[in-house]
Amino acid sequence: GRQLRFVCNDGNASMLARDAVLLHLAVNATPEAVLAVWADHALGSAHASALRASCAALADEPWPDWLRATAGLSGSGSEAAAEAPLREACRAWATCTMTLAEMLRARDNLLNKQGISSSVSSSQAVQSLVRYSLELSMAAVGGGSSSKQLKKEIGEYVRVGSLMPPPHSAPNITLLLSPSLQYCSYFSSSIVRALPLGDPPSAPLAKRLLATLAPQLTTLAAQLRAGSTSVSLVLGDIITVATECSPCPSEGFDYVDCSNVADSVSVSSLLQACAPLLSSAPHARVWLESITQYKLARIAGKQQTFAQDAAGLSPALLAALLRLRFVGARELHTGEGLRMEWAAADASAQAGRLSAGSLLLELSPLFTRMVADQLCPRQVVNYCEWRLMGGPLALAHLLKLGTPEHARALIDALLRTAGGRHGALFSWELTMHTPRSELALVSLTLDAGSSYSRLRRHALNPLLIALSDAPMSLGLEKQLDSVKQLLSSFHWNEDSGLATFLLPASILANCPSLHVALCALGTDGLDVVLASRRVAGLPSLPQAAAWRALKPPLQLGLDTSVLDQVGVAAAGQSSPGWLAAVARTPSCLAVDILAPSRISAAARVS
Repeated sequence: GRQLRFVCNDGNASMLARDAVLLHLAVNATPEAVLAVWADHALGSAHASALRASCAALADEPWPDWLRATAGLSGSGSEAAAEAPLREACRAWATCTMTLAEMLRARDNLLNKQGISSSVSSSQAVQSLVRYSLELSMAAVGGGSSSKQLKKEIGEYVRVGSLMPPPHSAPNITLLLSPSLQYCSYFSSSIVRALPLGDPPSAPLAKRLLATLAPQLTTLAAQLRAGSTSVSLVLGDIITVATECSPCPSEGFDYVDCSNVADSVSVSSLLQACAPLLSSAPHARVWLESITQYKLARIAGKQQTFAQDAAGLSPALLAALLRLRFVGARELHTGEGLRMEWAAADASAQAGRLSAGSLLLELSPLFTRMVADQLCPRQVVNYCEWRLMGGPLALAHLLKLGTPEHARALIDALLRTAGGRHGALFSWELTMHTPRSELALVSLTLDAGSSYSRLRRHALNPLLIALSDAPMSLGLEKQLDSVKQLLSSFHWNEDSGLATFLLPASILANCPSLHVALCALGTDGLDVVLASRRVAGLPSLPQAAAWRALKPPLQLGLDTSVLDQVGVAAAGQSSPGWLAAVARTPSCLAVDILAPSRISAAARVS
């Protein structure tokens, strides 16, 4: 029979280790134990014993043949090193001495923190959170059409945090973050928002959930034991894992499910990351979900076009550059989000209709949204709106992925025609990732740990790295007069306060006085939260910038002779006069015409 391979990815080692524990329980314990560990804060003695046994086994024993950890999607590298952080989490849980009473107190304390409001008392705010959590859970099971008994059971579950009936004797240790064993479960977490209810409707809540879960677990456990199904665990942020230049399993994945990660990293960025991973098989699919962004679209009355708006590309350009086609979308069963679906597309038909000029015209509004608008205050009023499209690096990656031989010519033309002053501030970032030839890069690390006090006021604002010739002082930089360039893409470690970013080695050699500062983008402007440091004094390492490519790479073969002259007159150079380029394919003829100056829409040109 066919071998099934699942790859689970998460940026948090504790979350990934919890996945491993639940799978281990599925093979070695009862479905009731799996449901309890998945859903509950408080466990009975039998379920707690099974949980401890699985944690201990995954911490210190050889893993079963069906489970492995890898450093990336290719499965290369040391498995022991990839397993280490997951084993550490399981070991912390296996040796945890926290009592049930202590965990429930930690839950109450976190609810109080999440519910604190300046306008209401703490107890009122907590009650409001509990009511809201109940509303979300009830929406997932049909809302007003549900029975009074079901609402009562879900209400009790939301209030106490446990589904299975007493007696309870131990805490669910997998709800603690390793290695500090800090309680972190979010107030609205609810099993009924993740697992549909089974029949009969008159049965208790736990039995209805088991009616759905038990058959699935039984089948999965049998396949894992038989070796027909395997699971790989990959730790790391999804964009890095998906785009790293390493081989894909065989011919790609049949299904890539990104849950609602798009709310944090943008739909466009995720589609670009997933496109090279997808198999070309007719059944292959990429699934993305949005909750936060979709809610905003519904408020604005734009839910009908949300999927295409979020992707940022027309269907033709999506097929030509990413080889994807939009299949459709449906609201989640909870009613609070949208699940979107894309499939592999034949790019040749759409690519044959493209010219350099048509591509430039289609990309101009996207450039404005992803680059030039990054510094507009209106984009920052709501952070969710700001991160809908992704930033400059997402545009550079799109062109490098879809049309690598023309990426730099397009970026240069877009900077001249659609960039404006704000777009020009991101030119280093854009051209660094779309070089005309091999470019030596350097990875630099900025220690921003001392800026935490100023960062706290910008919890929901985007962070940027500012480069300047002279040092920048703390405080608002409204006019951006001191800023030479900005970088929107860098690795930010919130725990250590380290920002790691890339620069061309040539810039470091030619600009010895260059300074760098960490900034937050607020509604009042750019707030410098870490005073400037000299770039030359930062720890640095050579870095190879390599992304996973579409295979085989698409050769558009565009004539960019006109593209290279677009906007040069506006840049102070002499006008090239009338120019034209002709693109011919067996089914299409496209002509790009460049006028020497602006012409009105009503003008007749012969």
